[in-house]
Amino acid sequence: SKDFKNEFLKLSFYGVITFFLSGIDRATLGFYDYDLVSIATIGYAATIANVPSILTETLKKYLSPLFFKDFTLKGFFSDKTIKSTTVFFIGLTIIQLIFPIVFFLILKETGFVKNSLVTSDFISLIVVFSLSMAIYNSYHFLNPIIFYNNKSEKLIFILGLCSTMFLLLLKIPFEFLNPILKVAFLKLITSILLIIFTFKMVFNERK
Repeated sequence: SKDFKNEFLKLSFYGVITFFLSGIDRATLGFYDYDLVSIATIGYAATIANVPSILTETLKKYLSPLFFKDFTLKGFFSDKTIKSTTVFFIGLTIIQLIFPIVFFLILKETGFVKNSLVTSDFISLIVVFSLSMAIYNSYHFLNPIIFYNNKSEKLIFILGLCSTMFLLLLKIPFEFLNPILKVAFLKLITSILLIIFTFKMVFNERK
């Protein structure tokens, strides 16, 4: 049907935008006078911060059937699902904030760290990226209601807006931050804005 094709195209475009947002730093930094070593350092820290993502994916697969059952019966998240999701999310956030640092220290202790990419503030870089990921993780548990109501174009809009804001902010000099940490903090700001916009959108879906 025409509606199915339209939604399929929107979801495909959404996937492209999501992929672009997740890697926007490494994809565009070359145009902002970042050298290859700096880009590699940022990518290395982001990869370590992203280690707990397998838990996020597992939790998404566990909770998704509960979400869509609620949407079918109630049109929104049930109170029970909200409470259980909140508990899971708090646990996931704690792991997201602690495990990357522990993982890096284990790598360092066992000699598996790529020392040429580890700067003096590398742990700070991991911490900021981990905080950004912890905030971004909530996006996965907020957006299912938008997909259920076939309004993925709204998510495409806010993802595109956040990507644009990241690129614009990247051009602004921040004298109190070194260029590498600046990228991490801008990712954090972008994640916060994404959650604010998404939460407002989800709240508007409540009937």
